[in-house]
Amino acid sequence: MAGPSSDRVDGGRRYGDDDRRDVADTMPELRTPRVGVALIVRRGDEVLLIKRTGSHGSETWSTPGGHLDPGESIEDCARRETAEETGVRAGPLSFRAVTNDIFASSGLHYITVWMEADYLDGDPTVGAPRELTQVAWFPRNDLPAPLFLSLQNLIEGRCHPPDHGGLRRLDSA
Repeated sequence: MAGPSSDRVDGGRRYGDDDRRDVADTMPELRTPRVGVALIVRRGDEVLLIKRTGSHGSETWSTPGGHLDPGESIEDCARRETAEETGVRAGPLSFRAVTNDIFASSGLHYITVWMEADYLDGDPTVGAPRELTQVAWFPRNDLPAPLFLSLQNLIEGRCHPPDHGGLRRLDSA
């Protein structure tokens, strides 16, 4: 019998026992979750996005980000990945939210820590051609498609805390 003790909550949605069986039947075995860090860089009414390539989510749009290295702070990871991927530097960082991202077709599971900051300087360029093919500014209410699952989860409010998601919040702390 499914009850509160057997349910899990992912990104603001509740999944009962039946949902867990459905998910488990349609994906390869999940690997141990990894920690990803993403940075929303704002410039006025625009956000900086990259078009991913070479890994899960290839050909989707996301913010700069990547894996948290052992011993690295979340802030240092967000700054490093953004600079490496795009050549852009961001101002002071603040915490935004956490998403629980399950890439069912590849069996990948990520916990993504979302940070945000205003643009400081640097000309956006493709700094990691094995990881991205494009980098550009987009109006926050006119984002390209398709979006990377982690960003889609954040925008749709499937995050913790839930009220820190949503497209309307991409432009403000």
